[in-house]
Amino acid sequence: MQYAKRLATEIGKRVSTRRQRLGLTQEELAKKLKITGAQISYIERGERGPSLVTLHKLAKVLGTTVGRLVPDEV
Repeated sequence: MQYAKRLATEIGKRVSTRRQRLGLTQEELAKKLKITGAQISYIERGERGPSLVTLHKLAKVLGTTVGRLVPDEV
């Protein structure tokens, strides 16, 4: 698996875990971010990595930091 795909997959797992811990659905999270539920789904499955802007918004809405969503190593 290429580096970008591994990175997107790990970010997606972390977003999904944090979202579920907060009791949010993908649609609720998407609404808070002003993006589509499909975009959240793609991110959580690692099919697409979030843009830097979306990553920053995700961290803010999920009550965490960008550093906690992005792994040091993949």
